[in-house]
This record gives sequence, structure tokens and C-alpha cells, in this order.
Amino acid sequence: MQPTARAAGPASSIARTVPGPPTPSLLTLGPRGAPRAAVVIAHGEALLEENEVTHFVSADIFEPQDVLEHPLVRKYLDFSKPIALLQVGTLHHYTSDNGAELMREYIDAMAPGSFVAISHFLDPETPELSPLARRMEDVFLHSPMGSGMFRTKEQLREFLPGLEVIPPGPGEEPDFTLSDLWWPDGPRLRPLSPVEQCSAAAVGRADGPGLQGSSGPGTWIETRYEAKARREGRVPNYLTFRRK
Repeated sequence: MQPTARAAGPASSIARTVPGPPTPSLLTLGPRGAPRAAVVIAHGEALLEENEVTHFVSADIFEPQDVLEHPLVRKYLDFSKPIALLQVGTLHHYTSDNGAELMREYIDAMAPGSFVAISHFLDPETPELSPLARRMEDVFLHSPMGSGMFRTKEQLREFLPGLEVIPPGPGEEPDFTLSDLWWPDGPRLRPLSPVEQCSAAAVGRADGPGLQGSSGPGTWIETRYEAKARREGRVPNYLTFRRK
């Protein structure tokens, strides 16, 4: 869900619930601006009029209990089973320094085997890119959005308290990486631009046994195609996500 302009006032969101076994249920959070709330929700409801498995909820995403206790969320999501929570392009609008506490409320409500995906503006902490990150942060601060923090990787890790971070690619360390490099679809055809190097992403898994793969704990089971591509130093065009 794409974020829209945010006006002054309390942060708010549209939460999209997508239940349906056998895959985990999905809770997508996205900021929205109060003046456009009615338009966004009405448009979404019109698009989903004949869709019985996707629902919009208006709530403050920075008040987790407002989202978690919303009647529609409780009606359509079974929190006793794994759920995928997508904080994509949202948390950089959270300007307080207690991100771990905020996310802990969501994570504590999720069953073992659940996943949390985050994408966030990044301060790469390099002489070339940090000044760019600070300039972009200032632009967001003085724009209708009113916020847009560029955090370091160390600060971003606080948003995944107690989660097992999934490696962002074959042979990679489990950590935040550049958004465009998280399990890429294939080899890059051009270098990343400076702006693209100021966005990071990570996926974390809630309590449970580590994912096991052919290369040891914390990796994915590979098909023969994927294993061949890895041996040849190539990125597979697709990946098979299966647990042992």
C-alpha cells in the first residue's frame, strides 16, 4: 500500500487485512493523511466491493493496540496462527526513539512462525551519502508529509526486537541490506543510484526453530536450479521459499 500525504495531527493509517489459509494472514500498514482519509478509504472499499478477503481499517499505526484491537482486525485475522506484518515505507514517519517498544507490541501479539518485513529510509553513514540522507530528511520534514527520518542500520535493528533476521540473499549475513538488494530478481543492469542506496529492508521471523537449508541454519532449502545458480555465482531468477 502506497503512503499518501500526511497532514499535521496524530499519525494514522490504513491497515489491510488479508486472511486465507494455507498462507499466513497479512497485515499491511501504511500512513495516510487525515484530509484524504475518506477519499482513500472510499476508493479502497469500492475496489474491494466484491473482494471478501481484503479489508481496510482506519487506525493509528503508532498506537499498536488501536490496530490490534480493531473489530475488523480481530474478526478477520487469527492471531493464534502465523501472520505477516508489512511495515513498508511507514516507520520512517515514526519520529520517537522508542521504536523497539512500538514494534514489540505488534510482535508480542503474533504467533510463532510469523514474519515482519520492514523497508525504511537509510543513513548509510558514509561521507558521500550521509549528507544526501540529511538533505532528503530535511525536504520531507518541510513537505506535506511532515516527517521522514533516515536512520542508521544500528537504529533500524531496534525495529526487530527478538526476531530471527532472515539473510537477504545466498551467503549473506542476516541484517538490513539495501532495499533493491534484498533477494533480487536477477543481476542488476545498472548501478544503484545514490538515492537508491539510502533505503534499507529486512525480514524477521518470530519465535520458533531456525529455518534450515542446504547450507546450514538460517538459510532456505534450494531447488537444483537455485543451487546451480549459486555455484556459478549467479542470482536465481526465482527463489523457492520452503521450510524443511
